[in-house]
Amino acid sequence: MPSIIDNSPDTGDDAERWTPPLSNNLNNLMGRNTLPNWNEERKSHHEKIRKSTNIPIISLKLGIDVLLSWIFFMLLADIGIASAKPGFTFEPPPTHLATEGESVSLDCIVNTEAKSYKVVWTKDSKCIDNPAYFDPNRFIETKVDDRHYKLKIHPLKREDEGAYKCVGLSQDMVGKAIFSSGCQLRVMKVPGPQYPEVFLSKSQYSIGDDIVAHCFSERVDQPPTITWIPNSVSTEPFENSSHVGVSTHLEASKEVNQTTLLCKMIVHGVEVPLFKVSVPIVVKPFLEEVVINSSKSTLTAAVSAHTFADSTMKPTFGSGGEIQHASLITIFTCLVVILALLK
Repeated sequence: MPSIIDNSPDTGDDAERWTPPLSNNLNNLMGRNTLPNWNEERKSHHEKIRKSTNIPIISLKLGIDVLLSWIFFMLLADIGIASAKPGFTFEPPPTHLATEGESVSLDCIVNTEAKSYKVVWTKDSKCIDNPAYFDPNRFIETKVDDRHYKLKIHPLKREDEGAYKCVGLSQDMVGKAIFSSGCQLRVMKVPGPQYPEVFLSKSQYSIGDDIVAHCFSERVDQPPTITWIPNSVSTEPFENSSHVGVSTHLEASKEVNQTTLLCKMIVHGVEVPLFKVSVPIVVKPFLEEVVINSSKSTLTAAVSAHTFADSTMKPTFGSGGEIQHASLITIFTCLVVILALLK
């Protein structure tokens, strides 16, 4: 008896194998008029298995797509692109350190929703565009584009320390504003332009006195380096709550009279050193010598005049104690000498 063999491909271990139904009818057993019906039922059975297998795959793909879309939207919202709330996408850092005398720039950028806002800068809650509090020549506000705003301070001064903010004011809704996080600006102070300063312990010295010279600067965040020139000059550093500096000692003599001392100061971060020259050193014995020599010259001139008068003048009165012209000239000469000595 001929047999019926199912030549359909194997659908795998997990798939249900299709088996042709049995019938008591002899014609069916002989394979007559039954094969087409078996093929249709086999195809229908395989289609059901395929559809039931694809449902979980479609659900998994849909879930992955939804998850990826959510992650992408959250990333956009985090950087401010997809945010519908006005705000800042870039702000100044929480702290900023700059050196006195230099330039400093702060930037802020608003998101798309806030580009119609009017943006101003504030320092310690005061608007910088107010000339009553801030010098417009040093505080320069610039609008780079519709969303980018810049503040430049030049030159930076120690009183510029404070908290700076970017403030956006709505043009449509009165009283609505957005604020950036505060930026604390710290200024590294350097000595003022009048430093270094040099002074002597006295205005005049006598020979053998101890001459003490001081060169100093104000005490700031970064203390300066102060030295004497030449380096062979002895140096003694000193400092207190407000100043730092160096001292040196010299012995008063004729050799140091009218000489000066040179001081050099190097400020941290400034390549060019600063110099200051002392006033001339004055030694008193040198001045006394000049006065004495001047007095001697006056006295010599007076004596010469007296000698000349004695040799040329003749008496008009006779002897016997009477006053003569020569005696008057002698008295006048003595008065001149006394006045010269008093000077």
